[in-house]
Amino acid sequence: MIVRPQRHADGREGWLLIAQQEHARLAFDLCQGWRPLLEFVDPPGLEAAILHHDDGWQGWDAEPGVDPATGRPRDFLNMELSAVLPMWTASIDGAARHSPLAAYVVSGHFSALLEHSKLIEQPANEEAARAFLADEAKRRSYALQQWLRDDPVEPGVPARTPEAADWALACLQFFDRLSLWLCCGESANAATIPTPGDGELRLNPVTPYEIEVEPWTWEVPQMRLSVAGRWIAARTYRDAADVLSAREGEHRLTWTLRPPR
Repeated sequence: MIVRPQRHADGREGWLLIAQQEHARLAFDLCQGWRPLLEFVDPPGLEAAILHHDDGWQGWDAEPGVDPATGRPRDFLNMELSAVLPMWTASIDGAARHSPLAAYVVSGHFSALLEHSKLIEQPANEEAARAFLADEAKRRSYALQQWLRDDPVEPGVPARTPEAADWALACLQFFDRLSLWLCCGESANAATIPTPGDGELRLNPVTPYEIEVEPWTWEVPQMRLSVAGRWIAARTYRDAADVLSAREGEHRLTWTLRPPR
């Protein structure tokens, strides 16, 4: 769950609750028509990874937990490892049903998140973290070998390689960051996001919902994108049932991304 600070149209302060699968759908929408992906050896496998990488969060998003210290709904950035590991594992399991490349990419994504998270530094998490990383390393090895073995070797199509699979992982990380930058809150400040390889994407908000993007590497002249969430007032909540009963109607955020004029 993404808990985005969002003032209601009537002036009330509150939060917009955006499901992880909705964020993943935005990441998928962002990758459509992206020229480097169109030239990739296995676009369907990579697109499946991007679209489905957070499917394991569905249960949590349906009944979001509450931080007892603050009374605020817990977002994905403030979770205990014991809560997120089953959801990460479920997401990877789901991706594996779509393709071995999707399994490799989503597994690598969550493994990297854990390796760079403060959660792994907590002594109480050490055993579970090590087990998860070891299990996922084995899964990625198997998935990679399966993906390479299933290479259709079509004329004019680049061969599948381990480097191509790692590039696909970098693509998921890129579109995940880009989607989160849009979803997590309004920004009037320019930002940069590393792109697969050694480049970077520069984001310059003209307004919080009209963003100039450079370099522009999409096939279309501009993109109009949206996500839906449910708005709740900013107050102390007791539990998931309290959060769910407080949700108001669907609220949609819409952005236009375009090259600089």
